[in-house]
Amino acid sequence: MNDASTSEPQPTRPLGRAAPDPEGLLRLYQADVAHADRVQRIAMDLFEATSSAHEMPESDAELVRASAWLHDLGAGGSDPGHGPRLVLQHGIAGYAPGVVADVARAVGLSQGTQGQAGEASGDDRMGEAASRAAALVAIADALDTAGAPNARVTYVDDTRPRLRVYVGDAGSGAAVNSAAAAAEAADGVLPRAMRLARDTGRRYYIRRGDTMQAAAYKVFARLYGDVRSREDGVRQDADIEDLHKFRVATRRLRAAFRAFRPVFGREALQEAAAAARTVARATNAARDLDVFIEALEVAEFTSRVPTLMERVSRDRAAAIRGTLDVLDGDGFDGLVRATEGLLAGIHPQSHDVERARASARVRDEAPRMVRRRVRRVLEYAGTLADGDDARLHDLRIAGKHLRYVSEFLADILADHVADVIDDMKALQDSLGEMNDCAVQRDYIERRMQNTAADGGPSDVEVVTIELLVAKTELRRERALSRFRGEWDRFTDPGRQRLLADRLGL
Repeated sequence: MNDASTSEPQPTRPLGRAAPDPEGLLRLYQADVAHADRVQRIAMDLFEATSSAHEMPESDAELVRASAWLHDLGAGGSDPGHGPRLVLQHGIAGYAPGVVADVARAVGLSQGTQGQAGEASGDDRMGEAASRAAALVAIADALDTAGAPNARVTYVDDTRPRLRVYVGDAGSGAAVNSAAAAAEAADGVLPRAMRLARDTGRRYYIRRGDTMQAAAYKVFARLYGDVRSREDGVRQDADIEDLHKFRVATRRLRAAFRAFRPVFGREALQEAAAAARTVARATNAARDLDVFIEALEVAEFTSRVPTLMERVSRDRAAAIRGTLDVLDGDGFDGLVRATEGLLAGIHPQSHDVERARASARVRDEAPRMVRRRVRRVLEYAGTLADGDDARLHDLRIAGKHLRYVSEFLADILADHVADVIDDMKALQDSLGEMNDCAVQRDYIERRMQNTAADGGPSDVEVVTIELLVAKTELRRERALSRFRGEWDRFTDPGRQRLLADRLGL
């Protein structure tokens, strides 16, 4: 932020006395430091979440922080301008005089009077900044005062002209209602009107009145954020869960591109979808081996098959190097470039997609999207043979698409798709374990053939590996048995009629 001009009121503390920091200034006048600390934390959370939408540069952060700390300074007395004058009198350690002057203005606004703060800035830009800071502080103060000291911004929906800010850890919701009134009072001060809502545990924050363009944008943005949040963990390779969650997020993102393809057309999503496919495939080998190692540990085989474990360790190291090569190369760069370009090009507040499906309401399209994928899964009814691994694999993919689409739309379909999601999770678990067993069995046979030429394992280890193969096959048979029961339950005609009624189809 620029310093104020020389015509503005400046801090007037006595010569030789150091300016206090905000907390020190509060203590000097025996103000409520704990309350001020909570308000500044919430205000900074609001600033970080909404500053871009409100056209507040990062340099305004110190103004918001100090204004939140000092919003109650000198309040409650007979002199309405006392607080702003105290700010100007003492100054603030580490703050330029012009910023101190604007803090004084914001404090005056927070206390319902401009007092000396009303003259604190002759610069329109700084006056706007102080007003916007005071507006955020008022919302934060309302949340804390109404009993939500741990409130935090969980999501900002900026896909409509009016921002909707979701607040978590806000208790019963009374505090959010109080803060919502403060947000409404800020209309005309903040560049975009802002409404608060209590977060009830949504994932994609899709609303029934959203267009399909807005719904797709929210899903893409959330999943892309999930991918990026796990990138560093994959690179460090300290926890196998990072690779697993990175892989799941990438595959979900690819599924989302496919699910919303009718909204934008194949060409618009082709580059991002292809890049997601490349990155997801680069995780397959390492993840398969992680699952294998976990299975060996659970069965207590790791110390009994040293030759096999040595080979697994070498293969896993090579596999993760392959994953990192893609992350460091054109593959991941392509995903970042294509997805960020896509998100910029489909944001509902900056671009209108000229396709009929883009402007359709998600409340109308969602049931049909789910039902279409239910029918694809049901196409496999009566055509599955126990030994047809390829057909079972195709069913697993179809079930995964149904589950993902149901999860994307669960915010508005609520209980209507809860059973579908649970059913698909169960089917995926059983089919996934069957697939894991097949992959592990093939890996064991392939690696033992290769190591035989180098001397191979001992006779004892060979017998142990044969036992491992037998146990793996038994796991597969048990998974197949579970799948049969789960499949019969999902395909039951009565259950399907109930689902169709719930979806209005």
